[in-house]
Amino acid sequence: MEAYRTRGWSVPDPLAFEQCKDEKEVGSLGAIGQEGCRVVGKLEVNKVAGSFHIAPGKSFGEGHVHVHDLMAFAGKQFKLDHQIQRLSFGDTYPGQINPLDNSNMSEPSESPMISYFLKLVPTIYSDLLDTPLVTNQYSATWQIKSTPLTGGSDGIPGVFFNYQISPLLVKLTKERRSFLNFLTNTCAIVGGVYTVAGLLDAFVYRSSSILAKMK
Repeated sequence: MEAYRTRGWSVPDPLAFEQCKDEKEVGSLGAIGQEGCRVVGKLEVNKVAGSFHIAPGKSFGEGHVHVHDLMAFAGKQFKLDHQIQRLSFGDTYPGQINPLDNSNMSEPSESPMISYFLKLVPTIYSDLLDTPLVTNQYSATWQIKSTPLTGGSDGIPGVFFNYQISPLLVKLTKERRSFLNFLTNTCAIVGGVYTVAGLLDAFVYRSSSILAKMK
């Protein structure tokens, strides 16, 4: 099959090869549609816009293009229902919310192309004791469309994550107020209450004086 790929030809169904008809591994492809998998991992990427994806078939490069061989799945049903337990771009700071964490995607159509579009915002979180944490927050939207299992200009079935990085930077700083700051705020509150009380007392006194003169 590597010879097919080297020449740029699509790989035919492996079951059509005489020497593969009795292979258990090839014969078990029909059971793949009833199985699921769990994907866990980390990726290191450059600080530029990019994408990563999970798609069926063996991948290879062809003329500087990333291609998936889907011939082994021809004529088979392929669904991409999934749950994202956690997706983050960097370590998580206290209270951070990642919108795709614990999210579920169920798509009734077969061979869907599920595309997530993520907007990353670089973030620096500074705590009182620890060193500043450099990470990212993100927002997410998604789009779903049906694609043929044979691939083509409409894309291939799979789960695609496309991300862009915002030119803005968010800095979150956790601070502890000093006693002097607390004392200043307390005095300001007491002074405000005293001023309001004085104005109210003056208003009541003047009102009483006016009523007394009218009598």
